[in-house]
Amino acid sequence: MAKSSINIQKTTIFALLHNLRAAIVTYVISTSDRNDSNRSMEEAYAYYLSLLKEAIFNYTSRTKQKIQTNEEKFLWEAVINLNENHKLDDLKELTEVLEEKYGWRSIHNSIHRDEGHIDLESGEKIYNYHGHVLLFMLDERGIYRFKKRDFGKNKMAELQTLTAEVLKMERGISKKKTKRERLDHRQYRQVAQEKAQMQKEINELKSEIYEQKMKNFNLISDLVDYENKDVEYELHLESIEKLLEQNIAESIENKNEDENFMHMLSDEIWELKEQIDVDIFKISELEEWKESIHQSILTLKENGQLATYDILLNQYFPDINEPETESGYKTDLIRLGSISESYDEDDEYEWKQDQKI
Repeated sequence: MAKSSINIQKTTIFALLHNLRAAIVTYVISTSDRNDSNRSMEEAYAYYLSLLKEAIFNYTSRTKQKIQTNEEKFLWEAVINLNENHKLDDLKELTEVLEEKYGWRSIHNSIHRDEGHIDLESGEKIYNYHGHVLLFMLDERGIYRFKKRDFGKNKMAELQTLTAEVLKMERGISKKKTKRERLDHRQYRQVAQEKAQMQKEINELKSEIYEQKMKNFNLISDLVDYENKDVEYELHLESIEKLLEQNIAESIENKNEDENFMHMLSDEIWELKEQIDVDIFKISELEEWKESIHQSILTLKENGQLATYDILLNQYFPDINEPETESGYKTDLIRLGSISESYDEDDEYEWKQDQKI
């Protein structure tokens, strides 16, 4: 909530240009259509001239002298804090009290609702509601009514209290306590601009700090992800190592089994080779027997001793009409027809004839 304050400073009639927005104002934050004033510029200037003419005439008529007060001291301006609800009637009431109590006459009253600043952080418009009262400090007799020797600190404190009471506002804290100087609207604008610039720099710094925090956060997140991935990678490597160890163990076991199998197979092959060698030897012996018997039969046939053939068969192959023996070599020999190759039907006939004799 705004607190009451009134500040009086020297001015010129050209203050009307600012108060009526006839001059360009670059620091307003909204349109000026909400501003109020009690007189136009022409009316205010005409009223000023009438007051000045009256005061000079009355002073000269009364004293028979030229007015002693410098014309620059005639005009002062009161800048008054207001809130958004104050109207021209409130300002008029205050000027009437000032005229009655101090003899200050108002030339022009205006209320400004377009000044202020924009909060750079929130973007909110912060309005500086205030009023301007252009005061003529000569009374109707031409007496200067704002002498510093008569209007010291106590009078100014009284003026502050009076302003707060008339405008129904909380009185501002005394400068004695705050140790702060009152700013006029130009100084206020400059301070507000400097404050806005500082706020902008603070916001930029906050933004940079936030961006750096986000970078740090991202770096930490990346580091955590990297560590997690590194742990996952290590676990994956461990599982691969275990799998390799298992495969190597299985391979070694399979190799040992294969070696044992190969040894066993080699032994069986060796035994088979030995058996084959024995069989080859036996076959070789049988071949020799076959050849020997064949030659014996040929000899018997040549000598006409076929009866001896039967005797030889029974002598050398007594089991010829029996089932095959385990070796089977004798039966196979007979089946080969080694003996019958040299035996034909004529031999059979001759043999039978011999048997009859």
